[in-house]
Amino acid sequence: MLITGFVSSPASAASSQTDVLGEARDFFESYGLSEETIDSLEHKLATEGTLHSMDGSDPVDVQVTETATATVTLETFEDGSIRVSSVDKPLEAGEDDGIFMPMAISQCQGRSGSGYVSQSNCLAFSSNGVTSMRFRFDYSHSNGGPSSISSGHSAASSSTYGSITTPVRSSWRQHSSSVQNAVLTYRSVYTGPMSTETWYLSVYLPQGKTPYTSSH
Repeated sequence: MLITGFVSSPASAASSQTDVLGEARDFFESYGLSEETIDSLEHKLATEGTLHSMDGSDPVDVQVTETATATVTLETFEDGSIRVSSVDKPLEAGEDDGIFMPMAISQCQGRSGSGYVSQSNCLAFSSNGVTSMRFRFDYSHSNGGPSSISSGHSAASSSTYGSITTPVRSSWRQHSSSVQNAVLTYRSVYTGPMSTETWYLSVYLPQGKTPYTSSH
């Protein structure tokens, strides 16, 4: 299944290009990029069909921010483009019966028992302003044992330019160990007017700790 963008013919692309880049501009502005940088990125996307945040380049800066509901990673690339990834935080347990209580808009749902914590329906998400990918996952911890990612589901992607395939699971290590994280990875393929890029979104779960994301 392809989620199709606006590129179909030279006339169609020319008439819709402003709208496509306008959506990317809104994303960049929301993260404080300068007008000069945004203009440069819009020109690069229009003429080259891709940005460093889309082509597998390594970021030059990475900032991690903790909000009430998620851990958010902001990556900045050499051309000024950015990629924002987030993963829901685990829910906090109530004081009386161990049932986990929702944190603001977080959609994780969880329970705790004797030495056991379970989280479900947690969201992993990544966007570079042009393409985005998300999936939900379930995981658990147990005292003295491995952490586990038990499932991944509800994967989806979107693109404002070119097209992107629906994410498929590309790797899954269900259990962590003292030397390896549990990991769940989904893959999408973005096809632009001049290039094709494979995009991965992963959730890593260290033993006895909370999950974090990586996108490339």
